[in-house]
Amino acid sequence: MLFNRLKKKNGTGIDPKAYSYEWMLSDAPAVFTVDLTLYDHAPLKGFQQLAFVSCRSLEGGEPTAETRRRIAQFIAKFAKNDEFAYVGSVESAGLIQHYFYIKSRKAWSDLKDAAASAHNFDCRAGIRSDAEWSTYFGVLYPDNAKRQTVLNSETINKRLASGDSDAPRRLNILLAFPSPDSRSSCGAAALKEGFALGESDSTQEGDLPFTLVVHRIAAMKKSDIDAVTVLAVRLAENFGGRFVNWDCPIVPRRL
Repeated sequence: MLFNRLKKKNGTGIDPKAYSYEWMLSDAPAVFTVDLTLYDHAPLKGFQQLAFVSCRSLEGGEPTAETRRRIAQFIAKFAKNDEFAYVGSVESAGLIQHYFYIKSRKAWSDLKDAAASAHNFDCRAGIRSDAEWSTYFGVLYPDNAKRQTVLNSETINKRLASGDSDAPRRLNILLAFPSPDSRSSCGAAALKEGFALGESDSTQEGDLPFTLVVHRIAAMKKSDIDAVTVLAVRLAENFGGRFVNWDCPIVPRRL
């Protein structure tokens, strides 16, 4: 069975290296985790009901390390069960919501009863029909803009660790397009969004051979860089293009 083979990648049914990223949820910061390995196989046959388990500390506020451990143990018990396809979680404002696609009424009954009897943390379960896995694809699975924010974090951390400062500087953002017209149209739109236009070029390689560099001033801080790259990704995709990467000069920290 395909799902059994996928689950053998980790011992608990929850991948400790699950893809994680930060994003806004109802105007509040949230941490999303998602099992990317399911993407090419979803929706899994027979798993048409989405069950969600909302967990929080009995004391309120951010869960303690012990509460997190107990919640993880609770979720892992069901993630190992072949009647459940664990797909990910969202954590925001002290609430951790885990998501499963389930295969049977018994699976839902077992999960609901276990949630009701949990006593080390507040636990509530719900269910709804989702045969197309819209929550997995539309809420949990990261698009290109979200994936870029993870790369931003890695790049910023490396630069700061190497002596760069968080001072503002000009970002150089490389975008690629399928045609000169799409490149020009995106450039015009980028100007309206406050970007400056840099060099354009073309190659004979790939499906997006026409490139454009756009510039924006930003501090070497994740929130600032993320805001710029999310906008650049969206702009490029609106015209059939793709965000390639960004770079910038080093502004050394003052001693």
